[in-house]
Amino acid sequence: MSQVERIKNLLSDGEWHSNFDLIAQAYGVDFPASARLAARINDLKNRGYHVEGKHDESNHKKYWYRMITDPVQLTFGVKTDHFARV
Repeated sequence: MSQVERIKNLLSDGEWHSNFDLIAQAYGVDFPASARLAARINDLKNRGYHVEGKHDESNHKKYWYRMITDPVQLTFGVKTDHFARV
């Protein structure tokens, strides 16, 4: 299974997942932090999946992602960064 498929499977529950958890589960715990997670998230977006991202306010190295599986989850009016497509 490809890295993109593993990440898609993890995000498909519609819940928020941290970048640390996604890297550990998709790449393995020994994989470096520069696992290019953002590139794999972009691959999902290019395939038509809606993935939203936000920074963790208490830890600037932590980032959260979720796949929008239900249109009700869309956060219109909430400021997000360049990773989010809403």
